[in-house]
Amino acid sequence: MKYIPVENIVDGMRLARDVITPSGETLLLRDLTLRAHFVCGLIEHQVTHVFVLDGEEQYNQDLLLSPQTKFQAIDVAKSMFDNLKMGRLLNSQQVTAFVAEMVDELLSCTQLLISLHRMGTVEEYLIEHSINTTIVSTVIGIRSGYPREKLLALAKAAFLHDIGKTKVADSILNKPGPLTTAEFEKVKMHTELGYNIIREMTDCTMQTAIVSLQHHEKYNGGGYPANLVQGQIHDFSRIVAIADVYDSLTTDRCYRPGLPPDKALDLMGKECGLHFDPYLYNIFASTVVVYPVGSFVELSDGSVGSVASLTTDAYKPEVNLVIVKSDKGSVEHRRVNLLNEPNLTIKRSI
Repeated sequence: MKYIPVENIVDGMRLARDVITPSGETLLLRDLTLRAHFVCGLIEHQVTHVFVLDGEEQYNQDLLLSPQTKFQAIDVAKSMFDNLKMGRLLNSQQVTAFVAEMVDELLSCTQLLISLHRMGTVEEYLIEHSINTTIVSTVIGIRSGYPREKLLALAKAAFLHDIGKTKVADSILNKPGPLTTAEFEKVKMHTELGYNIIREMTDCTMQTAIVSLQHHEKYNGGGYPANLVQGQIHDFSRIVAIADVYDSLTTDRCYRPGLPPDKALDLMGKECGLHFDPYLYNIFASTVVVYPVGSFVELSDGSVGSVASLTTDAYKPEVNLVIVKSDKGSVEHRRVNLLNEPNLTIKRSI
């Protein structure tokens, strides 16, 4: 971890700690991927230095997509959603071309593990959610042995899965409190609205539209809009359902903070075989980075530290501990590999 002047920020750096203004306002959250144009805003808020991960920490855990590719994805998604909100018909060729770049980059990853890095530059949740759902869905597809052509179709369907929400009022989508029954019924309409939008787009197949229609169906029934079960639900839809819920749970929303990966997996695991296809869910769960590098954890002995690097066991990373010696008033820093500590486990993320 390095403490650098804000003028030294370059695209792709990642925050190691929250950025707090002199007035006590939390401006940016740790693990955010930075861009050079943040500098002016930070200076305006009287922030002079930030903590960033150094090269070793930043890259000992593969980013599934480079910051440059993800920024490009944001531009594609924003353009697409803006055009839809203005009532323009879309040609999906731009999406098709860009999705191919995403798939090829994911196929080239040497360590295909799901660890989503929030860019934090997008005001609209829908944009980054579409991108992250595509990333997670494609990883599940790769782990399932899909060939490239099938991955391209899956990724495109995932990218467009929530497109129907462009036709739902922002006041409902961004409502900080509980939705009324009438409001929830309007939200549920996004599946059929998305299906209709995609059917009108050139260069889109029925398969792509079906995923928009079915991604809220549940494996054992009880989903919407058609209360389908198991094999009645397209396998792409079953994959996107998992990715959609995982990204939703782990993202900060206007009505609740996001969950850390371990807590999200705990909740989703209870729905395995009910909401989620158990075969696909187990593939997904085996690829999630449960304790991402830079996250803070409490161990079973009460000590606290930050995850320094991953190991072969997702639940036993290396941890940098901070131990306060109450008798001496001193602080000790110690790095432990939990693989080598059979009596020491992670109790919870912080």
